Amino acid sequence: MMFKGNYKIHIPIQGMFLNKTITLHNQNIITFLGESFFLNRAIGNELSPIQYICLGNSANIPRKKDINLGNETIRKKCVKTVDLDKKTIKLSASFQAKEIQGTKEIGVHNGEILITHDVYDDIDSFLTATTGEITIDYYIELSSGAIRNTEWAPVSGISNVYYLVEPNNVVGVFENNTKNGYARAKSIIEVEEKKATYYYNNITKNLYIHTSTNFAPTVEEIIILTGE
Repeated sequence: MMFKGNYKIHIPIQGMFLNKTITLHNQNIITFLGESFFLNRAIGNELSPIQYICLGNSANIPRKKDINLGNETIRKKCVKTVDLDKKTIKLSASFQAKEIQGTKEIGVHNGEILITHDVYDDIDSFLTATTGEITIDYYIELSSGAIRNTEWAPVSGISNVYYLVEPNNVVGVFENNTKNGYARAKSIIEVEEKKATYYYNNITKNLYIHTSTNFAPTVEEIIILTGE
């Protein structure tokens, strides 16, 4: 079993004819220290429990070996709940719009080590019409993963994009040898444009990736995480 993470940023929007909440949903990587944290917490209490959701303004690609955010700007203590049926830890914290403006990265921290890390697209345009508090829900789940070095094929007519059929829902991708975590893309075209990205088509069950080095996936020891 392996750990995977994802988060949702809930932004309330209100205008003359508009009153709704926009939810931005992304996935992240669990750092090496984060994996060690969960394993060590299972057998002892020498490490403090998870305490904070952290934000920063660095846009650097997150990696498994990260020990800090690129440039942390704020952290908030989170409320923690556990769903045993879904094998999920839920962390929640509230922020003001001014505290989130200019941020591009997010992580979970226990006060000693960085457990998860991700970067997201600019959200400042959503914040201009924001009213009330912005809630961030962070989920950490158990999942299964395996190295897939075979079956990859280049996508015809698209540079540096490879694919294979993965019948199980893909929830994360990273390179075992370079330790690069992949960002989830919204289309094959976005995968072509950005290194270290992946796109999973739930209908065709095709997984498309663009490695961080432009090399074929057979070189990079691709680990695919699957789950619900």
